[in-house]
Formats: sequence, C-alpha cells, structure tokens
Amino acid sequence: MYAGQPLVVVGVTGPVSIFAHTVYDLSTKFDFNFLRWMCWIGLWGGLINILLAIFNACSLVKYATRFSCEIFGCLIAVIYIWSAIEELVRQFRHYETETALLSLLLALGTFYFASVLAAAREWRVFRKQIRGIIADYGAAASVIIFTAIQFFQFLKVKDLPRLPVPHNFNTTSGRGWWINPFTAGAPEICSAILPGIVIAALFYFDHNVSSLLSQKPDFNLKKGSAFNWDYCVLGLTMIICAILGIPPTNGLIPQAPLHVRSLAKIKIGKLYSD
Repeated sequence: MYAGQPLVVVGVTGPVSIFAHTVYDLSTKFDFNFLRWMCWIGLWGGLINILLAIFNACSLVKYATRFSCEIFGCLIAVIYIWSAIEELVRQFRHYETETALLSLLLALGTFYFASVLAAAREWRVFRKQIRGIIADYGAAASVIIFTAIQFFQFLKVKDLPRLPVPHNFNTTSGRGWWINPFTAGAPEICSAILPGIVIAALFYFDHNVSSLLSQKPDFNLKKGSAFNWDYCVLGLTMIICAILGIPPTNGLIPQAPLHVRSLAKIKIGKLYSD
C-alpha cells in the first residue's frame, strides 16, 4: 500500500527460511529464547535497512548486471529444490513407507501438473485469453488439486504429515501475538547485532535483485522505480514482523517477476532474415 513500486510482491524467501532455521539451532546451542533473540535480530536488521535507505545505498544496484541477477534467481531455485528433496528424504526416514511414498507421488504430481499448466500459452486449444489465465494460475491450481486428492477415500494413509494449523484464530504454539523485546537479556540483545547485519545484507541483495528483475526494461513499466523508499518501507515491515514474532518478508524470486509478467501485455513477433 505504501510502496513506491507495488508490483514487487514480498514474502518469505528460501534464504530467509534457512537463516531462521540456523538462528533456531544457534539459540538452542547458546540457551537463548528463540523468539526473543529472533525479535532483536529483526529489530537490528530493520534499523540497518532504514539507515541504508536514508544514505542512498540502493543506488549501488546500478552496478548489478543482468547476469548476477539471474544467477541469484538460480540460487533461490536451487534452495527451493534442495529443501523439497530434503523434506521428502526425511519422510522416508521417519514415517512408514506408504506414507512417504504418497507424499512423494503428491509432490511429483503437483510439480508435473503445474509445469504442464504453466506452458498453456503454447497450447493450440482454447482462446488466447483462456490460455493466459491457465498459465498464470496453473501453479496455484495444481497445489489445490493435489491437496484435495490426498483426502480421497482410497488414498487415505495413516499419519500423513501436514502443516500444524490451529483450529481457532490463534498462533500455532498458543503463544501471545506480541514479543516483548525488553524481556531479553543483554547477551541476547548484543549477540543479535551480528546476525542482524547478516540478514540486512541478505535483504539488501535479495530484495533489490527481485526489484530489478520485476522492473527490467522488457516489461516497459509506466511507473518509475523507488528503490530507496521501498527499502525503507521494507525496514519498517521487518521491525513489525520482529515484534509479531513472524519471519520478515522481502521481494520474492521468482514470484515477483512472474507477477509482473502475468500483468504485462506481451507481443510475440518473428524475426526474418534473408
């Protein structure tokens, strides 16, 4: 709502998920309260992001090449693929064979069906507008379809792992909605500075690359960019997420560029040579 370039969709990225998992492991090792420590990491990181925006640090993204942006996008894709494989392997180790096998089939089915629907623009059936809608919402439709398939009577498997979602409007663990940062001790507050710098650096590159890919010249956007303002807003949202005890969000790859592409009017031409 307050962004200078609202087309850049934000969310929790793969590197942030890995960062949060690492912070949890370290909090267990150092006997810190995870939520309080993560809260202070977010507060420090948000403050650093705001300072970077104030001092026009986002102007340095002009030195980022198209190659570096695409390589970083490839890194994000590899992280997502590796996380999915790791989760499937974990299920074969900790669950019965039939449960793990069903999870594998559902995962492969979701991937295959989403890939087929995403290529709908190249189909020779249906009208152009319908093919575009199918391609834009193919991934979401695939997730919904294969989520529903698991409830078929002939596929019911005992102890199929699912997300722990509460039945009421509440947090999963039953904790309060707010994290009080002032209940943390000095060791938690001071030691959060270093990981705060790490996540600020991660956000600086991750969000700005997502913003660059979403505003590349190919899309011919009418609205101009606002890198520093958006990054300042991002720092404020990081502070809010820290107090709420939820993971911070930044520009998504590849969701943000794909979102812009789905809204764009694309003309496909042919090149002729003598």
